[in-house]
Amino acid sequence: MTESQAGDVVRALVGEQVGVAVAAGAVILDGPGRVVVVNPSYKDGWELPGGMAEEGEDPYTAARREVLEEIGLDLELGRLLVCDVTSPGVYGRVVVHFVFDAPVLTDDQVRELRAVDLELIGAAAMPVEDALAALPERVSRRVAVALRMRETGECAYLVDGVAVGGPG
Repeated sequence: MTESQAGDVVRALVGEQVGVAVAAGAVILDGPGRVVVVNPSYKDGWELPGGMAEEGEDPYTAARREVLEEIGLDLELGRLLVCDVTSPGVYGRVVVHFVFDAPVLTDDQVRELRAVDLELIGAAAMPVEDALAALPERVSRRVAVALRMRETGECAYLVDGVAVGGPG
């Protein structure tokens, strides 16, 4: 699938949503500080575990559900790290992405890490530099800021992965 075709598939999925679309995910690290990422079959590049909120579902609940559905871990997520608004030029409508912190995985959880969702090709814990390089550019910027917010205790507001009006 070409990048253009993958973009068309994602655009069609998101474009069917009414109003502002909400997506949510989590920054999950292991003990050595590697970032957990998943590889969707329906588009190029890796992503954070997460996805679209269901009708009437709040972002925190959506992030927990998506992490469970994608990698089989029922994690009590932490605080909000980033709220990132993707402009309508990307998916055909505004998508608001919420990124939450997560507890550090145990060695056993990392050894058993796998993609359990059929829409995923795989899941991995990657060194930060490798994960950022494997993510689409806009997502990479979002994750880089989320990792900084995890360290500073702040929360950032982004538009297309770029900080607006505050920390980032």
